[in-house]
Amino acid sequence: MTAVRGVELRGVGKSYGETVAVADVDLRIEDGEFLVLVGPSGCGKSTLLRLIAGLEPATTGSVLLDGHDLAEVPPEDRDMAMVFQDYALYPHMTVARNLGFGLKLRGMDRRERDRRVEEAARMLGLDDLLDRRPSDLSGGQRQRVALGRAAVRQPRAFLMDEPLSNLDASLRTSMRAELTRLHERLGVTTVYVTHDQVEAMTLGTRVAVLRDGLLQQLATPLALYERPANLFVAGFVGSPRMNLAAAKVADGTVRLGDWTLPLDGAYGRDLPEDVIVGIRPSDLHLVPDGGADGRPTISVSPAVVEELGSERQVVFPVAARPLDLDGDVAAPGADADARLLADDHRSYFVAALPARAPVTADRDLTLAVDVDWLYLFDASDGRSLRGASSTTLS
Repeated sequence: MTAVRGVELRGVGKSYGETVAVADVDLRIEDGEFLVLVGPSGCGKSTLLRLIAGLEPATTGSVLLDGHDLAEVPPEDRDMAMVFQDYALYPHMTVARNLGFGLKLRGMDRRERDRRVEEAARMLGLDDLLDRRPSDLSGGQRQRVALGRAAVRQPRAFLMDEPLSNLDASLRTSMRAELTRLHERLGVTTVYVTHDQVEAMTLGTRVAVLRDGLLQQLATPLALYERPANLFVAGFVGSPRMNLAAAKVADGTVRLGDWTLPLDGAYGRDLPEDVIVGIRPSDLHLVPDGGADGRPTISVSPAVVEELGSERQVVFPVAARPLDLDGDVAAPGADADARLLADDHRSYFVAALPARAPVTADRDLTLAVDVDWLYLFDASDGRSLRGASSTTLS
């Protein structure tokens, strides 16, 4: 019987004394897949990567590669190549020697070593840099060398721990595209750690969202965006983030502050009275002169209009209890660090409107709400009341 290929985590946990960094994670990474681990700082994503690499032993559970338990296999024998946030290049070595040094340590024949180095350099555009040292390279070039050093090994898996975080914004965008092309060309199983949800959504074949060491949801980027499993995922995935506020359900409608919005057929009748309602900024539309096409409307008073060039983001108050930045219903009240006016107890929503929309901060406007994409979450535990895709809940 052929072993199932890929990386598999079975009930993996890691504790440091009384502190639980990772808790009972079950996760299967398919052969050739690009899986992204994403979440806020301290959620356990880098710890999970280190457990896969064997840099730390798991407290509970097993890590398997191609069906084989790696518990007794040291990191150097796991056939996995790591790329770190810190490029960790040898400053006294040329690019060529940096690329081939790991192969030399493994006793590889020089002719084969040189062939692999030349192939990696050609693929990553490093041909003209082979005689330079790291101090003579830009940040992007150093990152290419770090990626090339991993690629020359031709490993079973790449493990990448926030490799783009030291680059500036425009270079990160370019390097995301290069990473996608590199993965398509090599087809190597890749596990990629980031706190940047834009990186996660653009790079991942699937994305695993973590919080406090727990796997919240595992799904494709689109499924995460359209069908978040719980309040945390809904608030974490998407930019601008989803608008969230406390609301009441009654008679097939949801009452949010001064507004009453109808519920569509995605929700049954057996709903709790207290819910958290979610509306993405892109699902609020400026009502044209011809009307709202049957969609319910709300009247809002803009507090701020932000010009972003590609769009205008309108920030407006809602007469509803705000949530903290993590959408945490267990601790109601706005996060004090994110609010300048402590006496303002309203929620603030954002509408993402076209760049030339005729809106100003001193004039009320009417917005149509796309209720087909209205999200409801249980106020007691944050779970989605709409249903989710490929989901693991905390």
